[in-house]
Amino acid sequence: MLNNKKVISSVTNKDISGSSISYSPFFSNIGIVTGDEFSGIESLCFHYNRATRSVWSPFAEFGRELKKTACNPCVMTFENGESSAELSFFDTDSFVMQATDVPYISFFCRETESDGEIWNYTDENGFCHVRGYSKNGDARDPDRYVAFHACVRCFTGKAEWNNKKLIITPQNGKIYLAVCFEMLDTDSERLIKKLLNAPGNFLHAKQACTEWAENCLVNLSLPEGTERENEILLNALNGMLYNFKHAPGLTSGYTAYYPNRGGYPCHFLWDTCFQNLALEIINPGLACESLLLIAECQRHDGKYPQFMCSTWHRPLDTQPALVGWAAKRIYNILPDGECKKAFAEKIFFSIAKNNEWWLNDRITRYGLIYCDDGLETGQDNSPRFDGRVVLAVDMNSYLLNQMKVAAFFAFELGFADKADYWNKKAQSLSENMIKHLYSEEDNLFYDALVSNGEKVKIQTSSCFIPLWAGVGIEKEKADNMIKNHLLDESRFFSRIPFPSVAYNEKAYEAGGWWRGPTWPPIAWLMLEILKKYGFKAEYKEAFNRIYNMLLEDGKLHELFNSKTGEGLGNADQGWTQAIFIRMYRDKDNI
Repeated sequence: MLNNKKVISSVTNKDISGSSISYSPFFSNIGIVTGDEFSGIESLCFHYNRATRSVWSPFAEFGRELKKTACNPCVMTFENGESSAELSFFDTDSFVMQATDVPYISFFCRETESDGEIWNYTDENGFCHVRGYSKNGDARDPDRYVAFHACVRCFTGKAEWNNKKLIITPQNGKIYLAVCFEMLDTDSERLIKKLLNAPGNFLHAKQACTEWAENCLVNLSLPEGTERENEILLNALNGMLYNFKHAPGLTSGYTAYYPNRGGYPCHFLWDTCFQNLALEIINPGLACESLLLIAECQRHDGKYPQFMCSTWHRPLDTQPALVGWAAKRIYNILPDGECKKAFAEKIFFSIAKNNEWWLNDRITRYGLIYCDDGLETGQDNSPRFDGRVVLAVDMNSYLLNQMKVAAFFAFELGFADKADYWNKKAQSLSENMIKHLYSEEDNLFYDALVSNGEKVKIQTSSCFIPLWAGVGIEKEKADNMIKNHLLDESRFFSRIPFPSVAYNEKAYEAGGWWRGPTWPPIAWLMLEILKKYGFKAEYKEAFNRIYNMLLEDGKLHELFNSKTGEGLGNADQGWTQAIFIRMYRDKDNI
């Protein structure tokens, strides 16, 4: 067994210098980027609001050529002979730097640039401030500029402004300084207070960063694996650590959990529910926060936004009703007490309100909810939605599950009337799904057109989601559906199992986003179906095929070519990291 201490030691000492988008510990919203062609910190990035961007480049230059020789979650090291520099975060968006035998460290500033950035700098009582506005290049964001404030405190060395540069020169060959950074919610007093509490030596900063990682991985306990497995595991854990953010603005007060700080730097609804497959067994407190943030950003009428940013949410499209599914998993492992009860109360009222939104805003004459855009299901360009408005089989299934979860929480909280209400709603929805979405001829569930109820007979992985949700179909029919369709090698169960569109469908494209690739979260739901209906041998085989696909890829991509297993989309994707961690934990007990 890899105990907590051993894993944390491996994580905090793992060299990640070539694998990360940026160096960004302590739930930071800034990211530090280095490059082989620049001696120092090449740029500083913002990781928030759906688009990561470099806002300060170059950021800091060493007065002597140094090469980055190591980087782990607790320290970044640069060296050249006797000359060296180190950097370690000690708090969110805050780090210390020390240098030996380096002529200077300079921070680049500028007053005006053609792209609209406005900068100014001052020296106040020994603290060097840089304040400015970074032009926002994302047209979806309602704010054209983002305010930022950086502050430098020099412990050892001398600071002076020279030609739009803050230059720190050594004292007795040494430089030691602390930097704090804020964006959007800027507060000079808060920054200065943080700098006054900055560790006075580098070792203390490194220890603080180690403690941060330990607190994040508080419940981690995993079996031993092969060298390959352990390497990918550590990559996944590091990716998780860096995707946590104390984001400012509308998401402040909670720890957000980004799917990918480089590609998707915001808090997504359904990504979070799958990412929590790992987070709930590693840090239940953070897992609860990730769902409470969604509840906090819920619209007054019950609609959840597709994703949450610091200055805007995407309310046009929502996403699958999966918060209840994730919340019940966490609730079942939380220790009894007031915190568990408080979580249950907040989540119950939130998902009940969300259920009502679906029933009020999307209900049809069939007693089922409709969907007019694949983005809302998460299956963006699936052929299911080619010019169609449908009674989406997966979305109704997710809602069915969340109704059952609402009943579960109501019962746990002693609300007998509400439990009865949601059980009846779930029963009615289940009956309508069987009546309008189930094909007796094919023994399979399909989407149906809202216009006339005609079934859209395209076989996709969504056809099986009703089984996952526990739709009220006879066990024999469910078993035959799994045997004859889900486990059919010509449809869904070849070497790379569970494509988003059946292999033998005319619309199938092995690498075509949601038109054929295998997506880890949907593959996970298919595994849950096999387990739920007692297909133990087939579950084990499917588990191993998916796990081996992730091992072969190694980079934990967003999705996979369902013929070759090639990773597609973003590497280091949150839900793939989470599913790998969960599968790594369970691999010896399937």
